[in-house]
Amino acid sequence: MHHVEVFLLAAGAVVVAAACRRRGWSAPLVVLAVALLVSFVPGVPRYEVDPELLLEFVLPPLLYSAAQASSYRDFRRSLSSITRLGVGLVVVTAFAVAAVVTALVPQLPFAAALVLGAVVAPPDAVAAAAVGRRLGLPRRVMTLLSGESLINDATSLTLYKVALAGVATGAWALGDAAGTFALAVVAGVGVGLALGWLLHRARLRLDDPVVASAFGLLTPFAAYWSAEAVGGSGVLAVVAAGLYLGHQSPRAGYATRLYQGPLWSTVDLLLEAFTFALIGMQLPWLVRDLVASDQGLGHGVLVSAATAATVVLVRPLYVYATRRFDDLRLPGSHRPPGDALTRRESAVVSWAGMRGVVTLAAAAAIPQTIDDADFPERATLQLAAYAVAIGTLLLQGLTLPAVIRRLRVGSEREERADAAQEAAARRAAQEAVEQVLADQRPVWRQALGRERADVALDRISAAWQRRTTAAAQVLDPHTDDEDEDVVVAALPVPAGAASPEPTAAQGPGDEHPRDEQARDEQARDEHARDQDALADDHDPAPARHLDATAAADARAAAEAAEAAVASAGGPTGEGGSGPDPFAEEAEPLEAPGRSSRRPATDGGGDGDSDDLTADEHGDERGDEHGDEHGDGHGHGDGDGDGGDDRGRPDDDRRAGAGSGAARLARLRRPGTRSSGASPSTREQSLRVQDLRRRLVAAQRAVLVRRRDRGELDEEVMRRMLRELDLEDEAMSASWVERVRP
Repeated sequence: MHHVEVFLLAAGAVVVAAACRRRGWSAPLVVLAVALLVSFVPGVPRYEVDPELLLEFVLPPLLYSAAQASSYRDFRRSLSSITRLGVGLVVVTAFAVAAVVTALVPQLPFAAALVLGAVVAPPDAVAAAAVGRRLGLPRRVMTLLSGESLINDATSLTLYKVALAGVATGAWALGDAAGTFALAVVAGVGVGLALGWLLHRARLRLDDPVVASAFGLLTPFAAYWSAEAVGGSGVLAVVAAGLYLGHQSPRAGYATRLYQGPLWSTVDLLLEAFTFALIGMQLPWLVRDLVASDQGLGHGVLVSAATAATVVLVRPLYVYATRRFDDLRLPGSHRPPGDALTRRESAVVSWAGMRGVVTLAAAAAIPQTIDDADFPERATLQLAAYAVAIGTLLLQGLTLPAVIRRLRVGSEREERADAAQEAAARRAAQEAVEQVLADQRPVWRQALGRERADVALDRISAAWQRRTTAAAQVLDPHTDDEDEDVVVAALPVPAGAASPEPTAAQGPGDEHPRDEQARDEQARDEHARDQDALADDHDPAPARHLDATAAADARAAAEAAEAAVASAGGPTGEGGSGPDPFAEEAEPLEAPGRSSRRPATDGGGDGDSDDLTADEHGDERGDEHGDEHGDGHGHGDGDGDGGDDRGRPDDDRRAGAGSGAARLARLRRPGTRSSGASPSTREQSLRVQDLRRRLVAAQRAVLVRRRDRGELDEEVMRRMLRELDLEDEAMSASWVERVRP
């Protein structure tokens, strides 16, 4: 295919996909339908792509992206069911198709018919996953469908190679096939895990998220080609590397995560749209080839119809047979909770069998000749494969939403469980914040004096607590705002600062008192109630009594934060230089890179909070950071009013931040700005940045620990982690500008 034709096909597919995303339609199905219509327009050229291009350059990044987005814990928990679908169902489907086709075409060798069976056996979960996400399928159904699509390609391609060898030799042995498959699995998984481990170690040490993302783009190709070179499955290598790196992503830098998210979404959109458009453009030309062949169109249509019917019928029969076997082997009372699908969920899985990329690529890769002889019935086999791919995409893809709605399969219970998990995780993260603040209290007392340090740290604690309260309001919109108002009322406002705008819970006439001295006294009185717990300057215990698990989490998170800051340059002491604010945090848990945005250069100084980010971040940043710096030196403007557009993140990042606590309960506290930073302000800014690093690292450690214990779902953790990453990026830009010489 000419490069101009490739560009036009890809551009047209992306335009159609963009229109579908805007309207909430299933992009793969619409792209396929539009391509089918366009292919019948007179003058449209024939699009022929080297099948190796699809197998080696399109399939690896699609699988890698899907594996990274998958939950390793869910994948491991459902491994038995995934294996039965990804291996057992593929083999059963391939042999069933081969038997049916051989019965219809007796002169066709069984090995050649098995080639067709291997080509049409693996479903592609792209369309099913898109429909499932939009309609809210339960997570275990989505895990099963996505996990099946990750490993069934390896089974299919291995069986495809074995069948091709059988066509060449005229016979093939089951033992040889089993040995080939075992080698493919062991070598493929081994190569993928080794490469994933190496890239993860390198990613922790890279201080540039752009370079880390570039290595990430090369990873699927390196895994695929390396595994194929040693006789392993390139598909399994890509999947293993993606699962490992996705599971370890919370330990990478926040900037790397923010870069790679939209990057891989773009890659997915481009490759999926191009592939489904290519599938739709192929069918008319295959029909013409078959009409011109000796077999004739009627023969090809018969084989295609029989193959499609076999593929559609075998899947539900297999799913219900394995479910029945599980019922007999493990009665409901002895089955692990959440392990088995319900009858309705099984029906959805049975109907979600659309074919896609691998079927297209493998069908196109069927050789024209083998051992100097024409491949038997090649045109017929290719037409049958394309008919199955297009037929299942249109038939099952278009009717799957109706099936889901009819069966009333939803995820309401999971949504409630996710909300409870998120609330518990936010409370645990706040406990970790309190533990870090308690550990740092002696250091701050030594540097600033007991009274000033205590007031500053108490205000910082209240600022972080407000974030947890705001997030809880997302989970329960009826949450009373009274507690938050009490905390806000206890925060002193610098002299000369303007009154804040009324919040959602505050009426126009219900303004808080603005006398600075009264507020300072109120904050000190509140702090005095915690003096017994903090009487010893070197007592690291938190002020609140925690249960054993929460205390262990808080202590472990504080230790992780200590290691993070130590590896970044050590804590900031009085008269010390502190950590380099422009350096990468190369540490085991969190290694954030430089901000992707260049901060504005018109602010900073005397404890003000130049809002260098979007309005949604600025209000809270000014509220928190102005208080923190003001406490340390007796002045702090607390400016968080808006800010200019130079530090505004792009639309995607602002959209992501909008779903979390960063958009809720914004308390504006306008103030004045100064023009320069004194040395004492720089030292205090470095000290606060050091504390910020500890607090962020501690919260991430809590999320990872709860995920690893199964107390926080992977999807919920990643959503909370992204929220934290966006806030971390905004805070980093603000503090870096403040301490710039």
